[in-house]
Amino acid sequence: MNNNAITTLKQKFNEIKKRGFIETQRKNNESGGIGNTLEDLLGIKENNLNEADFKGIEIKSHRYLNSSVISLFTVAPSQPKSANAILREKYGEVRDTSGIKMLYASIFGNRQSLVYNKYDMKLNVDRTSKKVYLEITDISNNTIDNTTYWDFDKLMQYSNKISKLLLFTAKTKKCDNKEFFYYENATFYYNFNFDYFLKAIEEGKIQFDIRIGYYSSGKNIGKTHDHGNGFRISKYKFNSLFDTVEEF
Repeated sequence: MNNNAITTLKQKFNEIKKRGFIETQRKNNESGGIGNTLEDLLGIKENNLNEADFKGIEIKSHRYLNSSVISLFTVAPSQPKSANAILREKYGEVRDTSGIKMLYASIFGNRQSLVYNKYDMKLNVDRTSKKVYLEITDISNNTIDNTTYWDFDKLMQYSNKISKLLLFTAKTKKCDNKEFFYYENATFYYNFNFDYFLKAIEEGKIQFDIRIGYYSSGKNIGKTHDHGNGFRISKYKFNSLFDTVEEF
């Protein structure tokens, strides 16, 4: 473990906390402003790389008393190739005036999720083949497709990003149409356990969010756009994925 990085983050957190409510530094980012502002305060450059944010430690933030889920990591299926485009074309629907299909759904391992009143989708952890399958049936429970999957090796590779994770919880307020954040608490999670992760999928603690849209402009207009398909979990269930938890 990088003790110097932890010490540095503790110091930065205490400095930020002492400042009280801080105006968002991303005024045009309603949903992501809390995380972007924190990254700015910590001196972290925004990136979409599959690596931790700060010297091997992944940084995440959450609004106080907000029940929304937090992204663990985003990862496309191992197979088939171009899975997102295939899923959108086969199971998506036209939901706006563009005439182009999109697919949005939250999928669990302990129950089926009804998608557009046409399909039931469910995650299935297969420890024998070492794969997590996306199983799709019709509403009469007839199998339509079970060829989409993530292999364990790929999931372990992507989960390395959160092997050590620091979660900040912030209170928010608005004043004169401006949003302010008070980063009140920080919890350090380390020793991510992949077996716990698989069990959490099976128990329905983790969901896989499919958010497949399309580019509405630019050179890729009309093409498939992955808006962040990924495995997500409630802040209150984070403890179930790690061997060690420390409150700052």
